[in-house]
Amino acid sequence: MLLNLYCIVLYCIVLYCIVLYSSKNQRVKIGDTFSEWLHARRGVPQGSVLGPMFFNIFINDIFLFCGDVKLNAYADDHQIYSSDSDPVARDGRMRNAVETANRWYRQNGMLANESKHLALILGKSEHTFSFPTKDSIDILGMNIDNNLNFHNYISLICKKSTTSLM
Repeated sequence: MLLNLYCIVLYCIVLYCIVLYSSKNQRVKIGDTFSEWLHARRGVPQGSVLGPMFFNIFINDIFLFCGDVKLNAYADDHQIYSSDSDPVARDGRMRNAVETANRWYRQNGMLANESKHLALILGKSEHTFSFPTKDSIDILGMNIDNNLNFHNYISLICKKSTTSLM
């Protein structure tokens, strides 16, 4: 009995989502000017309650394709990370993982902004990596540097708090 009720509720939710998110039209507003209405064949309206859940379901299988490295995902912000004492092996593994992720994005109708691909090498390394590296990067609003001392981030927070007090 409980299983039947569960199936009916699940069916109603799926049906509701199909009706709610199919056959949508959208347009863009810039200033006081609107574009023409266009039919949106896929996607969910920005700001919808179910949008984040649908996006997480959509990208869930990318983790299966990046098996040699760890993948951390928060919405559309993904970090690929790996550790190895051999910098050449780490370089190859990271390069392959980024290529695999970019291929997954293309195959699933998404565009990766490769100009935003950044790498942070923790500690010291004399190896010249095949991808651009930085001494610090911003992840989800926090600045992390290659020594994990957070000096840049703490300085920025102090500067912002001093400015707000004035």
